[in-house]
Order: sequence, then structure tokens, then C-alpha cells
Amino acid sequence: MAENFRLATAVMTDGRVLSGIPGAGTNATVTLRTPTGDLVLVRDEIESLTGSSLSLMPDQLLEPFSADELADLFAYLMTSPPGAASATGE
Repeated sequence: MAENFRLATAVMTDGRVLSGIPGAGTNATVTLRTPTGDLVLVRDEIESLTGSSLSLMPDQLLEPFSADELADLFAYLMTSPPGAASATGE
């Protein structure tokens, strides 16, 4: 699994346990991307930060679909929504 899809869990010094996909960080902060937004955590307040081999995508999510159905799904996902500017600026 690609690094940018691996879940990370931060245990904070105040007892909170926060999970998300690691994003950009600095020497002083770590960013976790979550479904509700980015969490910017101060490194000094992190007791431990561990990575996981688990993906946020459920196992076998695409298994019920045929190859043609998956091709149609991905083709649809790659189209622009109505009214959106194209990548070429047209």
C-alpha cells in the first residue's frame, strides 16, 4: 500500500488518541488528514506516533464489481463535474 494511504495514530500527552493520514509537517508540528479536516498537532504534545499497515479503504470493497463495471466507475470518477473548468482552461 502506498505511504500516502497508510493510517497513523497519535497518542497525545492529554490522553487523546487521534488517527489520520499523515500530511505535511514541520519540525514543530505533524498534520493528520481526517475525513472531517486536517488536524495540526504540536510534536511536543505527542506521546507516540505510530504508522499502520491498514488502509482506510475496506478490504475487498471492489470485489463485487466486474472489470467492465470498475472501468466505468473509474472513467466516471475521472470526469469533471458539470460546469467545472477543464484542465486546459477551456
